[in-house]
Amino acid sequence: MSLSESPRLARRRLAYGLAELREGLGWSQNHVAKQLGCSNGTIGNIEARDRVPNEDFLRRLLQLYGRDQDIPTFLEIRAAARQREPEWRGIDSSEYVPGFDEFVSLEHAAERIDVYETRLVPGLLQTRDYAWHVLQASRARAGREHKFDVRMRRQEILTGQTPVHVWAILEEHALDRPVGGPEVMRQQFDHLLSLIEHDSVQIQVCPTDIGPHMGMASPFAMLRFPSLRDPGLVAVETRVKTIFFENSSEIAQFEYELDHLRTIALSPERTAVLIEKKKQEVRS
Repeated sequence: MSLSESPRLARRRLAYGLAELREGLGWSQNHVAKQLGCSNGTIGNIEARDRVPNEDFLRRLLQLYGRDQDIPTFLEIRAAARQREPEWRGIDSSEYVPGFDEFVSLEHAAERIDVYETRLVPGLLQTRDYAWHVLQASRARAGREHKFDVRMRRQEILTGQTPVHVWAILEEHALDRPVGGPEVMRQQFDHLLSLIEHDSVQIQVCPTDIGPHMGMASPFAMLRFPSLRDPGLVAVETRVKTIFFENSSEIAQFEYELDHLRTIALSPERTAVLIEKKKQEVRS
């Protein structure tokens, strides 16, 4: 993925990268501000992703940190951070809710993705036939082929040289919704069972018979990135737009919910047993 595809990711890399360099020197934001003759707020706003520094200030900052060799890289990141219309490999943003194209770019840059799904098998884990029938049920008929292609290409992160780690938690009734007929469902169950065997994929199912639980909420995805300082983000797709939660306190609430869900859900081993049972129960 090129940085130009995700301004949001570029802003994160710029902010956290500069903060890591400063902290590596053991300097406070106040110390840096005094050295550059600016306010404390200027450094704080840059590191909080509230401001993208101009080129001259960025050069001076990196020279102060003794990182002249990193100036070209940071200037490239800065240029990407100022982009306004991200696209992911030709995705037509007019066919999706606002923010979806940016989410897919971030998804491809993530180191780990945690997914909670209540309605269907998550898109990253769908077979071709299952995905096609899901898209056939959408209200918008135009662009279905394009959306199908995008969904399949998104799954490349599961099989690349350095596959992303995916931890998916599904409500059991997401597996009970018939999609495309018996053969399509059997293939989908087989696919999930094969994914469970991957070291980079973990799947858990929340059984319906546990009744209501505090984790019940809208589906969401939590993305983690390589930087140790980066707390990640949470994305919730609605009918209107994709909403991003990036505040540490907001992310902590989703982390708490994920921890609860992992506790009440079946283990990956018991999940595999359940999926196999559901496969056997599918009637021709």
